[in-house]
Amino acid sequence: MIDKISKRKKKIFTNNRNKYGKIAEERINILLKEAEKNFSNHPERSHRYAELAHKLKLKYKVKLNPVIKRRLCKNCHKFMVPGKNCRVRVHSSRLIYTCGECGTVRRFGLK
Repeated sequence: MIDKISKRKKKIFTNNRNKYGKIAEERINILLKEAEKNFSNHPERSHRYAELAHKLKLKYKVKLNPVIKRRLCKNCHKFMVPGKNCRVRVHSSRLIYTCGECGTVRRFGLK
């Protein structure tokens, strides 16, 4: 009997996540646009927006666009702007992003 109840709750919960996934995507896009706008004047605010977007992404299991993925540090979840707090290099058909805040290196293949 307990198994039936837990399965029922789980099903309701996953349906709500799918239902709110579109709203979460819109909110993530808004947060990241605001982070990009505010980075030059208020970098700490931009980092906070990026952290909020990351939390939404985890909560609602939303997949990010690869272009947006490159703008967020995977380790410290801060907003990265090439030339300001992140270094971008091209090496042997790979893009190498180095976070200026924590030093994490991410590699993306070029097509």
